[in-house]
Amino acid sequence: MVGGGTLPTTHRQALDALREADAPLVAELADELRQDRRDSDIQAVKLLRERTGIDLAGGYHLVRELAAQLGR
Repeated sequence: MVGGGTLPTTHRQALDALREADAPLVAELADELRQDRRDSDIQAVKLLRERTGIDLAGGYHLVRELAAQLGR
């Protein structure tokens, strides 16, 4: 990574890195997950993929990590 940083090796580390890079996006994802709709996880993954270009598997794992941190 630029500036001597290290690459994340866990989903938690990746989510923390995303939080540092784009806190408003993580807040939007959390709001989506809190909607507690049947498809809120899917919508959060779609939003993350649209905004970051992350692949489906990576987006899924980051959203699942965030959901776990929110107690979902």
